[in-house]
Amino acid sequence: VLYPPGSYSDVFFDTELILELSPMADDLWLKACQIATGVPVVVPEGEFASPLDIPETQSTSLRNTNDGESKNDEQWGKLDRHFGLKNILLNLKNKDNMI
Repeated sequence: VLYPPGSYSDVFFDTELILELSPMADDLWLKACQIATGVPVVVPEGEFASPLDIPETQSTSLRNTNDGESKNDEQWGKLDRHFGLKNILLNLKNKDNMI
Protein backbone atom coordinates (compact mmCIF):
# COMPACT_ATOMS: atom_id res chain seq x y z
CA VAL A 1 0.00 0.00 0.00
CA LEU A 2 1.37 3.37 -0.99
CA TYR A 3 0.00 6.57 0.52
CA PRO A 4 0.88 9.95 -0.99
CA PRO A 5 2.56 12.32 1.46
CA GLY A 6 0.02 14.08 3.65
CA SER A 7 -2.86 11.80 2.66
CA TYR A 8 -3.21 10.11 6.04
CA SER A 9 -4.35 11.43 9.38
CA ASP A 10 -3.06 10.77 12.89
CA VAL A 11 -5.66 8.03 13.35
CA PHE A 12 -3.55 5.74 11.15
CA PHE A 13 -0.91 5.73 13.91
CA ASP A 14 -3.14 5.57 17.01
CA THR A 15 -1.54 2.51 18.60
CA GLU A 16 -4.03 2.34 21.48
CA LEU A 17 -6.93 2.23 19.04
CA ILE A 18 -5.14 -0.29 16.82
CA LEU A 19 -4.66 -2.62 19.77
CA GLU A 20 -8.26 -2.15 20.89
CA LEU A 21 -9.96 -2.67 17.52
CA SER A 22 -7.72 -4.81 15.33
CA PRO A 23 -4.58 -6.03 17.09
CA MET A 24 -4.09 -8.91 14.64
CA ALA A 25 -5.25 -7.33 11.37
CA ASP A 26 -3.07 -4.51 10.14
CA ASP A 27 -4.57 -4.89 6.67
CA LEU A 28 -8.07 -4.30 8.01
CA TRP A 29 -6.85 -1.38 10.11
CA LEU A 30 -5.30 0.34 7.10
CA LYS A 31 -8.40 -0.26 4.95
CA ALA A 32 -10.71 1.04 7.69
CA CYS A 33 -8.58 4.17 8.12
CA GLN A 34 -8.51 4.70 4.36
CA ILE A 35 -12.31 4.50 4.18
CA ALA A 36 -12.90 6.59 7.32
CA THR A 37 -10.58 9.40 6.27
CA GLY A 38 -11.49 9.40 2.58
CA VAL A 39 -8.06 8.57 1.18
CA PRO A 40 -8.64 7.80 -2.52
CA VAL A 41 -7.75 4.38 -3.88
CA VAL A 42 -5.91 4.01 -7.16
CA VAL A 43 -5.37 0.63 -8.77
CA PRO A 44 -2.24 0.72 -10.90
CA GLU A 45 -2.21 -0.86 -14.30
CA GLY A 46 -0.18 -3.97 -14.98
CA GLU A 47 0.24 -7.40 -13.50
CA PHE A 48 1.48 -8.12 -10.02
CA ALA A 49 2.88 -11.34 -8.70
CA SER A 50 1.20 -12.98 -5.74
CA PRO A 51 3.19 -12.83 -2.53
CA LEU A 52 5.32 -15.89 -1.87
CA ASP A 53 5.07 -17.87 1.34
CA ILE A 54 8.35 -18.83 2.93
CA PRO A 55 8.25 -22.63 3.33
CA GLU A 56 7.56 -23.98 6.81
CA THR A 57 6.66 -20.57 8.27
CA GLN A 58 2.89 -20.56 7.94
CA SER A 59 1.86 -23.16 10.54
CA THR A 60 1.23 -20.31 12.96
CA SER A 61 0.23 -17.16 11.17
CA LEU A 62 -2.28 -14.35 11.45
CA ARG A 63 -3.94 -15.63 8.29
CA ASN A 64 -4.62 -19.00 9.93
CA THR A 65 -5.88 -17.41 13.13
CA ASN A 66 -7.93 -14.66 11.50
CA ASP A 67 -9.51 -16.80 8.78
CA GLY A 68 -9.85 -20.04 10.70
CA GLU A 69 -11.33 -18.50 13.83
CA SER A 70 -13.31 -15.70 12.13
CA LYS A 71 -11.10 -13.11 13.81
CA ASN A 72 -11.18 -10.93 10.69
CA ASP A 73 -14.98 -10.74 10.97
CA GLU A 74 -14.74 -9.88 14.66
CA GLN A 75 -12.11 -7.19 14.11
CA TRP A 76 -13.89 -5.71 11.06
CA GLY A 77 -17.06 -5.50 13.15
CA LYS A 78 -15.22 -3.48 15.79
CA LEU A 79 -13.75 -1.21 13.12
CA ASP A 80 -17.15 -0.74 11.51
CA ARG A 81 -18.81 0.16 14.80
CA HIS A 82 -16.05 2.61 15.70
CA PHE A 83 -15.70 4.38 12.33
CA GLY A 84 -19.20 3.81 10.89
CA LEU A 85 -17.69 2.13 7.83
CA LYS A 86 -20.91 0.59 6.54
CA ASN A 87 -22.62 3.97 6.47
CA ILE A 88 -19.65 5.63 4.80
CA LEU A 89 -19.56 2.96 2.09
CA LEU A 90 -23.33 3.11 1.57
CA ASN A 91 -23.16 6.90 1.23
CA LEU A 92 -20.35 6.59 -1.31
CA LYS A 93 -22.32 4.01 -3.27
CA ASN A 94 -25.44 6.19 -3.26
CA LYS A 95 -23.41 9.22 -4.33
CA ASP A 96 -21.90 7.23 -7.24
CA ASN A 97 -25.37 6.10 -8.33
CA MET A 98 -26.57 9.71 -8.42
CA ILE A 99 -23.86 10.84 -10.87
